[in-house]
Amino acid sequence: MKNLKRVLSLALATVMLLGVMVVGSNAAFSDQSSINYTQAVDTLVGLDVISGMGQNQFQPNGTLTRAQGARLVALVKAGSNETTLGYYAGTTKFTDVKTNHSWAEGSINYCVSLGIIAGQTATTFNPDGQLTGAALAKMMLIALGFSGSTSDSTTTLTGPNWQLNAIRMANENGLFDGLNSSFAATKPITRQEACQIMFNALDTNIWEIDGKNSNGDYNYTNKGTPTLIEKCYAATANKTATDNFGRPATEYSFKDGRDAVKIAKSATKTYTTEVTGGTIYADLGLSATAKASTQEDGESAVEKDIAKNDKKVKFGGNGAVTEVFYDREAKTIKIVTVNTYVAKVNAPVAAKNGNEAYITLTKLSGSATASDRFETTAFAKDDVVLYTYIASKGIQSVEKAPSVVGVFNSYTAEKSMVVGGKTYSYSAQVATKAEAYGGALKDEVTVYTDNYGYAIHMETYKASGETVYAYVEDTGKGGELFNTADYAKLVLADGTVKAVQTKEDYESLKGKLVTYSSDADGVHTLTVAATQTAVENKATEIVKGKSAFTAGSTTYYANSKTVFIVMTMENGKPVYTAYTGIANMPSMKGDTVSGQIVVKDGVAAAVYLTGATQTSTKKDLIFVYYDKDVKITKTSDRGNFFTYKAVVNGQVVDLDVAVAEDGTSSTVTATALYDTVTYDKNNVATLSGEITDKTATGTKATANGVVGLGSEFYSYTSDCVVAVIEDGELTLISVENIGEDANDTVVFQVNDDGAVTGVFITKVTDKG
Repeated sequence: MKNLKRVLSLALATVMLLGVMVVGSNAAFSDQSSINYTQAVDTLVGLDVISGMGQNQFQPNGTLTRAQGARLVALVKAGSNETTLGYYAGTTKFTDVKTNHSWAEGSINYCVSLGIIAGQTATTFNPDGQLTGAALAKMMLIALGFSGSTSDSTTTLTGPNWQLNAIRMANENGLFDGLNSSFAATKPITRQEACQIMFNALDTNIWEIDGKNSNGDYNYTNKGTPTLIEKCYAATANKTATDNFGRPATEYSFKDGRDAVKIAKSATKTYTTEVTGGTIYADLGLSATAKASTQEDGESAVEKDIAKNDKKVKFGGNGAVTEVFYDREAKTIKIVTVNTYVAKVNAPVAAKNGNEAYITLTKLSGSATASDRFETTAFAKDDVVLYTYIASKGIQSVEKAPSVVGVFNSYTAEKSMVVGGKTYSYSAQVATKAEAYGGALKDEVTVYTDNYGYAIHMETYKASGETVYAYVEDTGKGGELFNTADYAKLVLADGTVKAVQTKEDYESLKGKLVTYSSDADGVHTLTVAATQTAVENKATEIVKGKSAFTAGSTTYYANSKTVFIVMTMENGKPVYTAYTGIANMPSMKGDTVSGQIVVKDGVAAAVYLTGATQTSTKKDLIFVYYDKDVKITKTSDRGNFFTYKAVVNGQVVDLDVAVAEDGTSSTVTATALYDTVTYDKNNVATLSGEITDKTATGTKATANGVVGLGSEFYSYTSDCVVAVIEDGELTLISVENIGEDANDTVVFQVNDDGAVTGVFITKVTDKG
């Protein structure tokens, strides 16, 4: 049994408040961001009903086969008791199950015995046939107590009406609740959709036959019956529980010591803007003033009157989620408001000595403190994130804030801003309003929003006065566009060529790198870029990702802000290509290269080149952490192998590695980096291409898109993988979090362009 307290902690707190969200440290899968139904998946994983598909992936959008569907439903119905399912293994009547689906044989037989599913003929099951949403719904309805076959054409789950009945009855029983618009019951069901349906069924009261009606058809009742999770898992329900924010929930506890599970109840009404007591009164259809227990951000409950036409009592605001829970029978009202705040992520802390990796936040709004930790590996330093918070319990959820970049057009004080021509109203918890922004109108800015589109923070993306470089291709006077005025043809930093009117004759700047500005009439002033060096027919080499490059006998250094403009000839005409940052500049080489290089503060700020050619390739990336205590695993179906902790193309996985030719020893004898991996039909890996030439001692802190490894500096790819071994633990960090250390041993991989694609650091204890 998985640790449900860990698996479900955030899901129970606030996963539904911010929409689809990464579940903090509980994001157990590398493809967690693709999981739309997080609480459902985490619950089913925690109950040992479903697991990943290998290499730390859940594959949420992979579809289910009939055999896989039977396996999942059987586990739910049997309370995840493998012993129960084992009783049904070994005696199947289905020939296509016996041959190659022994893993599902007991589950299929179990479901068939309960009438949950049937074969497609007397002797075949079609285990690899696709399972539709309607078919899974039918299986869960029968698991909930409905008869599979009746004479009532409106409830029978066999015959020509089965699919229509299954879809209608599933809707009536809430099995499709929470599924988004992409779900179609007649199409093959995905793994995560199946989890949502089964999750809904777990909290549904089972149906029992209550005699027959006058037509001889079954009557069903679920009054006073247990839910499916109570029945199948021998769980005890506390229906008066609450989650961390005070929302009503049902808490299920287990006699066998499994961790309790809380499932929050659905709200009667939900609001994401400010709402008055009078509006809630009308929306609930009240006929008299009623008392409501209210909570905001999980703090102590306060009783308030909900009265007709009352505009004084208010809840929430833009981007805050206010949920109203109305129990008509008990005549109770619970109102819970949860605010969304914004912060920046401090440097993540890697897992160590059995402690989970975590982050801390620098609040931009809200009350998070430097001592508040949130377990996760999903964020990098300086990420702008949304978070929820309870003063007595700390950070409850974190997700990356949506953002847009555009020109700051205008604003209305205390209300909204216009960026890129679109109006963004302020969040109730906005950190930086436009009127408090330190820049100016027409700046290019980044606007961060909550998940409802309200602006919650803004900051400068690139100020309008920042240095912008261009190459002067040609100059002249008059012509078709400019009458008698002076003009220049500029190659801009994005590679486009633009003819502009100029303030004066700039013939002397032809072939130079310049900065420029324009007045209200579009007349440009050009200024030659300072500290500019001409390159004339020099042997030049740039290695992608490597900070240093040579032109003749001179070495220059580039970083993430360096602008490169490269000219090549095609069909006798010049073609310009621009790159910003050494990581984006391809490897280039030529014996007679010419151009201009602008150096600012010791770094190339702008480079124009002609006469060079380029190439680029990509390799795999496999890093295996050798543990001498790992023993051989011998199986009847997958052969023999050794299982090591490894990083494979950016993911920490348990990698099954083939044995050596002697059949007993491992092909891995030391911690090493490889550039090639192949898998046999049983997903057992064979490694080759060990990298031994790219090693270093010591690291230097990452800055401006360049990382120091040993005595050299390199740029890195956007998906650069960094893993750290410390105290026997293998963890991932972001490349931006590599710091200065003189003793650590490093092995790394670069692509053919010279950019670092992977860095693997073994921490060495400092002496003294």
